[in-house]
Amino acid sequence: MTIAIILYDQLLFRPMVAWADKFRFEQTASQMVPKSAVLDLFRRSRLLKRLREPIGTGLQRAARARIALPRRFHQASGKLPQRIVDVVWYGVLLAGLASVLWELVQFVRSALSWDDFTTAAGNGALTLLRVAILIGLASAIWIPIGVGVGLRPDLTERVQPIAQFLAAFRPTCSFRSQFSSSCTSTSLRGFGSVP
Repeated sequence: MTIAIILYDQLLFRPMVAWADKFRFEQTASQMVPKSAVLDLFRRSRLLKRLREPIGTGLQRAARARIALPRRFHQASGKLPQRIVDVVWYGVLLAGLASVLWELVQFVRSALSWDDFTTAAGNGALTLLRVAILIGLASAIWIPIGVGVGLRPDLTERVQPIAQFLAAFRPTCSFRSQFSSSCTSTSLRGFGSVP
């Protein structure tokens, strides 16, 4: 996983950050200009330059091409007032939404009981509460740390590579042992819901 993250950083993100630096507008000069060996290699490559020129020319022509509508679209005869069109459009949308909701209620009523619905809604509410509490705790801890690091450029240079590396790991990588123990001790029925 570490090797994949390093390759991902070197081959994709560093070239992208170095390339995007030319669009930065600042009043003072940046202390550290981002560099990328891969981007330098791409810029110096003769083969890529030969491939890039016709593609770039074609894209520029396509971007600058003028698309004109046929004359019959310009001549609006008997045009309906915009208010009527809006009312009809919203009416069609509401009718479609009502139809979908009706079909959903009919399907759920035939497949689930009221107890199933209340259990699912209760578990969903508990999960929402748990997520809201964790977001609040994480914000209370990490926002002051982020502001502190952001206000100190010397600390930012040391912390940013570590934070980017750790952010590349999926959170589920740390849950692998917990997942395997829960799979062996209990069945997967109801997995992910609040007990």
